[in-house]
Amino acid sequence: MNKPDQSQKHPKLKEGVKFYRSLFDNTKSPIMLLDEDGFFECNQATVELFGLDSKSDFSNYGPSDLSPEFQPDGSRSEVKAKEMIEKAVKEGHNHFNWTHQKINGVLFEAEVTLNAFEVEESWILQAFVKDISKELLISRELEEKNSYIQAILDGIPGLVSWIGKDYRYLGVNSRLAELYDLEPDQFVGKKIGFQEIQSDLDLEVLCQKLFDGEIENYYQVEMLVNTPSQGQRNYILTLNLFNNGKGIVLIGIDNTELRKTQIELAKEQENAVSRAKLASLGEMTAGIGHEISNPLSIVDGYLKRSLRKIPEPYKSDIEKASWAVERIDKIIMGLKRIARNDELESKKLVLLRSIIDDTISFTKAKLKRSGVTLQIAPYDEDQHILARHVQLCQVLLNLVINAKDAVEQLERKWIRIEIEDSRDELLIKVIDSGAGISKENSEKIFETCFTTKEMGKGTGLGLSLSKKIMKAHGGDLYLDESSSNTCFVIKLPKN
Repeated sequence: MNKPDQSQKHPKLKEGVKFYRSLFDNTKSPIMLLDEDGFFECNQATVELFGLDSKSDFSNYGPSDLSPEFQPDGSRSEVKAKEMIEKAVKEGHNHFNWTHQKINGVLFEAEVTLNAFEVEESWILQAFVKDISKELLISRELEEKNSYIQAILDGIPGLVSWIGKDYRYLGVNSRLAELYDLEPDQFVGKKIGFQEIQSDLDLEVLCQKLFDGEIENYYQVEMLVNTPSQGQRNYILTLNLFNNGKGIVLIGIDNTELRKTQIELAKEQENAVSRAKLASLGEMTAGIGHEISNPLSIVDGYLKRSLRKIPEPYKSDIEKASWAVERIDKIIMGLKRIARNDELESKKLVLLRSIIDDTISFTKAKLKRSGVTLQIAPYDEDQHILARHVQLCQVLLNLVINAKDAVEQLERKWIRIEIEDSRDELLIKVIDSGAGISKENSEKIFETCFTTKEMGKGTGLGLSLSKKIMKAHGGDLYLDESSSNTCFVIKLPKN
């Protein structure tokens, strides 16, 4: 392009800026001047930036001549350059990003600042051009690294967040954001706990202790969290200082399923111990029962023979002795049935009366020694139910023994068994003279290993195992909290 020499166009301007000329020529930043005809002045930094031969060579070019044909947004450089200049002239200032092109054809990204001022009733623009190619390259590399790091964090099978010393989030992974139906960016700048999570730990207090050195770095703790989308979850939380103690990384790994598995395993182990005890007890009972039954039968035979021979005044004593022998035999038979393990047997129709009678025969002596009265409300003694005889006896026996232990220190000591029969279900209620169970204990009473009995008197396995037995029957075992007295209910389906 052949343009007239612009260097002599504004002599007054050049005379008035001798001091400015020194600054202009020696600054490291590319500066250039242009008017409606194009560039007419620049400093040495501009020559070096565009790869020109000299400053005089620069005046042969216009803004669009030192640019590619099109800008990144698709607009033609010639058209867009005019728009940017017009805006600067109109508003006095314009700052924008621009893609320039060196004389050798190499493109580079730049920040351009145009400042307009009036000289001799015409406008002149002072242009500052800053090559930001390296900055953009670093910024893009940083974005790529951040994207890479974020992908790693999002791939962690847990909740990850990091906070500063002001307890505000610096970032979170997508799993944590999704848990609360938010975007990761919505956490940034917010104070820890802004989601109002319901947890058994105060995270801010925990972080404060780590910042203050009250707890060791790389601290781990187990916590329960009520999440809005997944309900109560169990997490292993790890806290670790970073950036020389100026921040904390929090990583929460969900171990809810593992905890459930551990609990189920513990229950199975307890059941195995219980079954082993019952098997041992059954074998021992069978052996003892056999050893007792044989001589007992002989004693019973001699008593009946004696009854035919002795004088009438002594017959009542022999009859009482014979009744006692029959009583011992019934207790042994009941013990054999209750001690036997019928878990693997299918349910059968059993007489309800036999279950209650076996339970009474096994507990009658204990209740009498403790001064506890056992009452049986009237019921249909011919009622049959579909159940495993031994397991149901074990549940009922457990409830009666628990009731005995609960009331034996009270002034009024009684236990009552009531039967409620409806069309679809049968309820067996074991009620005692106690005033009920506290709400705190009632929420835990069916948990494994929970007991309110004194040390050495209860294992906490009875009610949890009893409830499991009733669930296996298709029924349930629960505490009737509406009763004025302590009342446990065995529910059995009739079909």
